[in-house]
Amino acid sequence: MKKRTLRSALVLLSAAFAVAGGTGVLAADAFPSKQIKLVVGFAPGGSHDIVARLLAQHLAPRLGQTVIVDNRVGAAGTIGANYVIRSPADGHTLLVGSVSNMVITPVSMEQTPFDPRKDFEPVVAPTTTPLLLVTKADSDLNSVQDVLKQSKAKPGSLTFASAGMGASNHLAGELLGKMAGVQLTHVPYKGDAPGVMSVMSGETNIMFSTLPPALPHIQSGRLKVLAVAGAERLAGFPDAPTVAESGVPGFEVNIWNGVVAPAGTPAEVVNKLNQEIRAIVNLPEVAERLQNMGFERISNSPAAFKAMIQSDSDKWRSLAESLGMVGK
Repeated sequence: MKKRTLRSALVLLSAAFAVAGGTGVLAADAFPSKQIKLVVGFAPGGSHDIVARLLAQHLAPRLGQTVIVDNRVGAAGTIGANYVIRSPADGHTLLVGSVSNMVITPVSMEQTPFDPRKDFEPVVAPTTTPLLLVTKADSDLNSVQDVLKQSKAKPGSLTFASAGMGASNHLAGELLGKMAGVQLTHVPYKGDAPGVMSVMSGETNIMFSTLPPALPHIQSGRLKVLAVAGAERLAGFPDAPTVAESGVPGFEVNIWNGVVAPAGTPAEVVNKLNQEIRAIVNLPEVAERLQNMGFERISNSPAAFKAMIQSDSDKWRSLAESLGMVGK
């Protein structure tokens, strides 16, 4: 009797290992098995946080698990990113970041705890959002040329806010100074929203802000738009020229938001998350809400997102080296 029981147990155990290891279906079917955490490396109110909360709202009922947003703020988003790469690679802890903390910071800072090409499993880049050069509504700065003239007259007198050292809007400000041959003074904050508040209070002069945290204050008349950082004017701000049109030819900075998992997360789990997030982004009510907040949808595949990360890593590394900033 004992031999038969032992033999039966071994047969069942062997079958379980064969199913789990041979096909990976068991792991995929079991996901998610607990609460999912969407980690944001910046303060609430920024574009990363807005995307994360929108995804959390719709992912929860679709996956049948609680989905929370966890803001782990600091070091231009690297604190949140480092937390995610040290988490179990099972799809239950994800980073909702952007080109800022997933690409620019690692290639522009000497002490970065991760490599975006090795430490993350790309899931999807759901959206992109423009950068706007904004200033306080009653500022005497009314154009990019005003910024450049004042900076040339008094080098370093104008300050620009950013979401932190190495963030995309930090490098956008540095790039403007380099390409225009002027000196601007950088003031880092812990996210886009605090940076925007500093401009409105007069603590800083200008900022390349993502649209979501700046839009309500532009609409209320507390901020004014000097220029668009992208290659083309925006439909919502037809009178705002691009920086390139404003006397700095060739200037262009674009921002995407992305969802990544720790390296080693099973492909089945990554693909399931990709499919669910792409479905959410393409829901009519979600698409409309994103558009109203200034986002454009990308909603790509894991492979396409991986290629995007690699391409942008090369691009921003070249810029960082030209600015004397060295990273991984």
